Amino acid sequence: MQQPPYQQQPMYQQAPPPPPLPPNYPGKQMLMISVICGGASLALAIIFSWVLSFVHPVAGAVAAGLGFVASIIGLVAAVMGGNQAKQVGIQSGLATAGLVLSIVGMVFGLILTAACSCTAWTYCQFESAASDWVDWANSFSYN
Repeated sequence: MQQPPYQQQPMYQQAPPPPPLPPNYPGKQMLMISVICGGASLALAIIFSWVLSFVHPVAGAVAAGLGFVASIIGLVAAVMGGNQAKQVGIQSGLATAGLVLSIVGMVFGLILTAACSCTAWTYCQFESAASDWVDWANSFSYN
C-alpha cells in the first residue's frame, strides 16, 4: 500500500508588529532613572569599590555602600515607573532592565560593602597595632 502524497500546507500569516511606543508615556522618566541608578549601582559596587580598595579600604567600602543605595533608588523607581506604565497598558522593557540591574547591583553592593567594611576594619586594627608597636619600640631609644 502506497502512502498518499503530502498536501501543501496553508501559508501562515505573520503577526503584525507591535505598535510603537509613544515618545513620552507615564512612568518613562521613572524607568529611565531606574536604569541609570541600576547601572550606576553596578559600576559603584563592582568597579569603583574594587579600584578604590587599593587606594584605601574605607574608600572601597564607601563606594560599595553608595552602590547599594543607588540600587535601592533604582529598584523603587523601576517598580513605580512600571506600575505607571501598566496603568495605561504599556509594557516597557525599561522596567525589566531597571529591575534586573537594580537587583544585581543590590546583591553585589551588599556583598562588597560587607567585604570592604571587614577589610577596612582589619586595616584600621593593624594600623593602630602597628603604631602602638612603634611607640613601644621608640621607648627604648638611647638618647
